[in-house]
Amino acid sequence: MAALEKFALLGKVYAYLNIFAAIYESAQLMLKIASGNQLMESIISLVLALLWIIMSLVLIIGINKQNIKLVKLHRTFFLVNVIVAMVWGTLKQLYAMLVNRQMRTEMVVIVLVVAFLMLVLCFFILWILNGTIKLIQHNDKMAKVALSDVTSVELINQETNSGK
Repeated sequence: MAALEKFALLGKVYAYLNIFAAIYESAQLMLKIASGNQLMESIISLVLALLWIIMSLVLIIGINKQNIKLVKLHRTFFLVNVIVAMVWGTLKQLYAMLVNRQMRTEMVVIVLVVAFLMLVLCFFILWILNGTIKLIQHNDKMAKVALSDVTSVELINQETNSGK
């Protein structure tokens, strides 16, 4: 049980790091938008950064309120976002290398190593999110057991009092 409790802290640290990174990214993107550089891409990225802030707040609320649906919502958002970003980023980089005729073996290896490291990071984050979900499920189960124990005691007391 003590090990499960650490997932609440890890989940919150992960969420706060997301918020910090998304705020930083938003500031950078606002400067890009103000200068007119890559306007459409910057606006889309800004919306995504704001969405990350919102979903990280959803995760924090889910952990604090022990609401499994909110934590699962964040996990789904994370999975969809990461899968799309990894596929898009890898293909974009490989395409750029192909178009620029820079398809050297070492460049391809670097792209694949970075993709692999991102995958490892994703599995680590999923481990944290799944551990947080297990913690909430465990706490719900313990609350139900405690409630049934209280109900049993109340029934015994009622039977004892009605028998007098």
